Formats: sequence, structure tokens, C-alpha cells
Amino acid sequence: MDISRSIEPRSDQLNYDDLIAGPVFVSIVGVKAGSTEQPVEIHTNEYQGRPYKPSKSMRRVLVYAWGAETDAWAGRSLGLYGDASVRFGGQEVGGIKIGHMSHIDKPLDIPLTASRGKRANHHVDPLQVSKPIDRVSAAISAFESIGKTADDMAQIVGKPVSDWTDADLDGLVAAFQSLQTGTLTATELIGGEGALKACGNGVVPQQAAAAISHLVERGEVYRNV
Repeated sequence: MDISRSIEPRSDQLNYDDLIAGPVFVSIVGVKAGSTEQPVEIHTNEYQGRPYKPSKSMRRVLVYAWGAETDAWAGRSLGLYGDASVRFGGQEVGGIKIGHMSHIDKPLDIPLTASRGKRANHHVDPLQVSKPIDRVSAAISAFESIGKTADDMAQIVGKPVSDWTDADLDGLVAAFQSLQTGTLTATELIGGEGALKACGNGVVPQQAAAAISHLVERGEVYRNV
């Protein structure tokens, strides 16, 4: 039995204690300004509501590797680890350091101040991130598994495949799930004007959420049973 979750600290930020069980890998969803003491808050998909607040040394690592403009950081990933030797006020209190970064093409050795009058290199390795799922291909594969072609899907959406937006794909996922559950028939779905009836009429909002999670984000294909 894995009891790592039982020792997670209760806090509004990511802490050294969170990494006692081992390093973590996080994907950045945005960066916000913080307090005077902790001016940078890196918000991640994995720790929602508990941002990573990098120390000054780690902020220097981020700027060295990615540049100072944080708008470009969204969608990038970090590998974080806990270092028990980090000192504060003359005592070892532990801290979070960056061990891996996406969007760098080679390992980095970044000179940082280790203590008064002393500098040491901080090593960062490239983080290889899996290629995102092609949402259009995933949606087409799902409909093909139940005998529907890309042309059928274009009729449902009301526009060519090349013009589909994220909203269109969300609607297709909702429509697909409704077909699977019998909420809507193919005849009802494919209207004369090609409207996304399942999504537009709010028929299957809950099914859409589930389908988006499993079909589009993970690229899985539902099968008829």
C-alpha cells in the first residue's frame, strides 16, 4: 500500500516536505506575481491551488534556461526534487530545486552562489515530454471505430475538418459519447444543417466531460459493446 499521500503537508504552496517521497514532474499552466518575499508563483496542473514558489537561486536557473518572460513558460514542464542541505538562517531546513526542464536541448551547468564568497554549478538535465495527442486524429479514430467517416463528422460539425476548432472537437466528443450511450441516434445527430445537436442543445454535458478526459487528452478510443 502506497501511503505517500498520507504524509502530504497541508499548505497553500508546494513545499520541501512534498518531495520527501521522491522527485515530482509538473506541467506549468501559468505564472503569477507573488509577495515581496516570494515574488514568483508557478502554477501547475499537478498541484492546483498550491503553486511552486522558486527561491532566488532557482529563479536564476529559470531565467538562464528559459528567459525572463514568463508568458512563454505556460505548457512547459519541470522536474523538481527536495534538497535537505538547503540552509536558511544558518540551519538546514530543506528546499526545492529544479533538476529537469523541458525546452532545453542539452544539460546545463549554471553557476550559482552556494554560500558567502563561494559559487557552485547547479546541474539541470533536459526533460523529454511526450508529444501532445492530436485531437483531430483522436476524434476521427473514435468515430471510425463506430463506422462513421471523417465526412460524416464534417457534416455533424458543419465545416471541413481543416476548419475545426477546439469547441468543435469538444462537441464531437460529446456527440460520440451520446452515440455510445444511446442518448442520441446517428439520424438525430446528423441534421440537415450539420449542427452539433448533442452539444448545442446541452443533451450530454456530463458525458462530454468524461469523454474529453479519456478520448481526447489520452487518445483512447471507445469501442462498441
